Amino acid sequence: MAALFNGTVRLLVTRGLFQGDLTVALDGSKVLTPESYPARGCLSVTRTATEAKTKRRVRIVETLFGWKVRVLIDVRTRLPLAMAVGKIQDYEGQWLLPLVRQAQEGSVGAC
Repeated sequence: MAALFNGTVRLLVTRGLFQGDLTVALDGSKVLTPESYPARGCLSVTRTATEAKTKRRVRIVETLFGWKVRVLIDVRTRLPLAMAVGKIQDYEGQWLLPLVRQAQEGSVGAC
């Protein structure tokens, strides 16, 4: 999957879609799996809700299992430049510089 993605980005670069300085954004999307799925991550999420009968506010803790897909995009074109898949609980910020490097390497390799 990574080879297909990176090849597509290289093709977009060779076609001249990305030129000059870019403004980028990092987007992370959760990919949920069953608890039984091997090698998945685990994330606890707390939310509040109101009980229907008592109108009392309660805290609900949910456990999510799966991965998070992180995609570095060009803000102007909204086209993806680099991507990585990691465990759902991993902090997104730690992926910013590696994805910027991946995008730079992909564009350099295409020129």
